[in-house]
Amino acid sequence: MKKQFIKRIAMKYLARQLTFMKQYEKDPPYGELASVSLMSNDVRLGIVEGYHNIYPNISGFICYEDIMVLVNKYPQMKNSKGTRIVEVDRSRIEPDLKGQGYGTKMYLMYARLQWERNGSNPFIFIPQECNDEGGSTSVDAKRIWKSLAKRYPSSGSCIAILKKP
Repeated sequence: MKKQFIKRIAMKYLARQLTFMKQYEKDPPYGELASVSLMSNDVRLGIVEGYHNIYPNISGFICYEDIMVLVNKYPQMKNSKGTRIVEVDRSRIEPDLKGQGYGTKMYLMYARLQWERNGSNPFIFIPQECNDEGGSTSVDAKRIWKSLAKRYPSSGSCIAILKKP
C-alpha cells in the first residue's frame, strides 16, 4: 500500500515535467516522417512516428476493405493523385506510463501534426498492422486504436480524420 502511494506521488511529480516534442522530416523514398515524443528533460519516454503518403493504389493494404468503406463514405479522403493515408509505423511508451492516457495523447498529437503539415486535408489514419508489408500492432496500441475509433468515424482499425484532431 505504501509503495503504491509513493509511486502515485512520483508519477504526479513526473507528469508536471513531461513535454511533447514534434518532429517532421523528409524520408525518401518512404515519404515524410513525422513523430511525437513524450519527453522528460532530455529523456524520451515514448514515441509515435510514421508517414503520410498519397496512394494511387491502395489494394495492397491488409485493411483494404476498411479503407474503402471510409473512402466511399468520405470521398474527401482522395484527391486527383490518390488516397491520403497516415500510418503509425512505430510507437512505444515506458511501462510505468501505460494506462494513464499518455499514449492516446501522443497518437492524437501525431494525427494533429500530420493534419497541420499536410494542408488540413482529411486522411485515413491506420495502424502498422494495415501496412502492405505485413506490420504488427501491439495489444496496448490496439487499445489506443479502439479508443480513437470511439471518437472518430472508423471501419475496423482504420479511422477517418475529417477535421483537426
